[in-house]
Amino acid sequence: MVRLLRREEALADELLDGVRRIRHQERQRLAVGRPERIQDPVRGQGFRLVSRELMLYLDPVTGQRIDTWKNPWTGAEVSVAHVANDPVNQRPMFERDAQGRPFVAPFRIQGDRVFMPAEIPLFYPNPMAGDYQDYVGNQYHAMEIFDFAADR
Repeated sequence: MVRLLRREEALADELLDGVRRIRHQERQRLAVGRPERIQDPVRGQGFRLVSRELMLYLDPVTGQRIDTWKNPWTGAEVSVAHVANDPVNQRPMFERDAQGRPFVAPFRIQGDRVFMPAEIPLFYPNPMAGDYQDYVGNQYHAMEIFDFAADR
């Protein structure tokens, strides 16, 4: 089970106060990030996104974070595994590639908007591995798909 650290607990409580004012739902994914400028002697100026994510399971009535859940089929009370991904950092993007060629941005421009797709395959050890993990690859497999948008 993933345990939230003290600093994550404080951040989660602070962010949840704002979330409760917006709406109640069964889970809330919160991501906080900032772009960071970087410089490379060959590739030139660039940036990377430095961020972290929290996903908390909430009581659908009160909006409060829950740490246990009653399984409606078995009646068993089970622990809830909140997600605390830190860091969740993007690879750097530079104005030139490693050979000094200009970077070709994967941007799509529509009118006054710019869009950038991102597909991120994830493979890492499964933190909730069970008895059969050796038979199914013993890895967590997922795909994150984003379409970032910005004004031109």
